[in-house]
Amino acid sequence: MRYRLASTIAAVTLVVTSLVSAGDASPALAQTVTMSGVYSGPAVPAGVTNHDSFAGWLGDSVPYAVEFLDTNGSWDGIANPYWALDAWSQWSNAQPGRRLVLSVPLLVSSASGQLAQGAGGAFDANFVTLSRNMVARNLGSSVIRLGWEMNHNGSPWWAGNDPASFRSFYARVVTAMRSVPGAAFTFDWNPNLGVQGGSPLTTFDSFYPGDAYVDVIGLDIYDIKWMDSTSDPAARWNWMMTQPLGLDQHRTFAAAHGKPVSFPEWGLYKKGDVLGGGGDNPYFVHAMADWISSGNTTLESYFNVDWGGGTLDSFPNAKAAYKLRFGASATALTVSNVRVTALTSTSAVITWTSSASATSEVDFGKSVPSTTVVGLNGVTSHIVTLVGLTRITKYVYQVRSDSSTQDPAVSPVASFTTLRR
Repeated sequence: MRYRLASTIAAVTLVVTSLVSAGDASPALAQTVTMSGVYSGPAVPAGVTNHDSFAGWLGDSVPYAVEFLDTNGSWDGIANPYWALDAWSQWSNAQPGRRLVLSVPLLVSSASGQLAQGAGGAFDANFVTLSRNMVARNLGSSVIRLGWEMNHNGSPWWAGNDPASFRSFYARVVTAMRSVPGAAFTFDWNPNLGVQGGSPLTTFDSFYPGDAYVDVIGLDIYDIKWMDSTSDPAARWNWMMTQPLGLDQHRTFAAAHGKPVSFPEWGLYKKGDVLGGGGDNPYFVHAMADWISSGNTTLESYFNVDWGGGTLDSFPNAKAAYKLRFGASATALTVSNVRVTALTSTSAVITWTSSASATSEVDFGKSVPSTTVVGLNGVTSHIVTLVGLTRITKYVYQVRSDSSTQDPAVSPVASFTTLRR
């Protein structure tokens, strides 16, 4: 999204992966991810300061920083972005383990569509110079998001203009940047979720440059379903999972190529306009956290700028869910193994476990989870029975556990349908 904006804020997390099992209608909650970073706007004037402020709010270390070079500027701005490299070099060198994630345009706007020229080597010198500048500042191990969202037709380097030239151009730039002594970049090949109407890019293979030129296979995803803000959160998530170039295909494609995955941009979006955002939707945050932690994921990045749809501050419930799932694990209670273990025409038994002794509550209803049933307190194995239900009826539910010493944990909204008899 950055090439369409003047400034941006995003969060990025290096994920420690762990296997989780799927629940009735959504993944089970996983352990909180704690190794985070943030893109806090351009490094100058306040990006580094804002980075540290985000870490203070999140309550955890923030070892990764995301930055974007200017698509609308000149080639010199790509080759010699001193404003960004100097500031982030000082930041990264101040503490071991810090790392820059740099989003590098494959073409500037004045060269829009010139993929064939790039494949022929017309722009190589700019990327070699950038690589030298980064290595000289001890940024040679940075993550490079080269030509991110290349399947979006708003990009100057849209692969749909000439997929073959895009593949060759991408591979050529990777080779050029790696040729500099001391360069040890991680190249994150990073499409956008889904297929745009009329786009020839309907499979990842059609614009993939080859395993030799890709270290990580990324995907950008937002809680957006075009013209459909009213869809159920679980249905929206299922759509994101199953559509062409969606989450399922992304994970499968990466596994087939022996690559880890990443989510360099993801975020919420307001309701009420044609983009069809889901608004304050903690379900999406929980589902993303679960998906990230259940796969071979190396990187995740929350896009926290108001590009028309709001920031985390616009969505208080989702913001709380984000801090719970991606903040300091020492203060976070977690729930897992949420299941409907017994179901009849008029009752359902909900079970789950919590990471510490806590309360047992289930919120449920036919359209929204608005009725609460309370179970035992001070337990880690929870069981709550719902009675008086209507037969052959779909209900939505979520579980909730609270501890006096930790933040409360709430599961994503899931569903079940009562039996006929």
